[in-house]
Amino acid sequence: MRDVQDIVASDPQLTALAHQGNHAGFEQFSFLLAPPTPFPDTPLQTDTLLKFIADSNDLAARAPRRLRATIPKAPTKQQSRSWKPTFTISFSAAADHYSTEQGGLFSARFNNEFTLNGVQGTASRELITGLEIGNADLVNGRGRRF
Repeated sequence: MRDVQDIVASDPQLTALAHQGNHAGFEQFSFLLAPPTPFPDTPLQTDTLLKFIADSNDLAARAPRRLRATIPKAPTKQQSRSWKPTFTISFSAAADHYSTEQGGLFSARFNNEFTLNGVQGTASRELITGLEIGNADLVNGRGRRF
């Protein structure tokens, strides 16, 4: 919660949104004794996160096209074996490695989003599974449908 408060309090637009309608932020004791601490990112971290976003968008655009073009219905075992999700696996492993290797505050802040056990790892596994079994819901990020 404190991370969110610090981020919002250090951004004038987010602060204005949090205080609309006479609200005092996120909770009764929003503004604690210490001033907000901006996240101390480096230009390399910013560039890496921008590349992660671009690669995520690329995967999100390419996967449904691949599903429609190569596997219009549930794939055969041979089709499943012939599809090699190397880009998705590499993307996922690189995000995990990068976030973990940063250590300290960066890892504490971003590991939930970027590690193999976090958001991107889960989404990457679902994408791969969706392409392997021909499930458009998984490929499009709508979760499993049973």
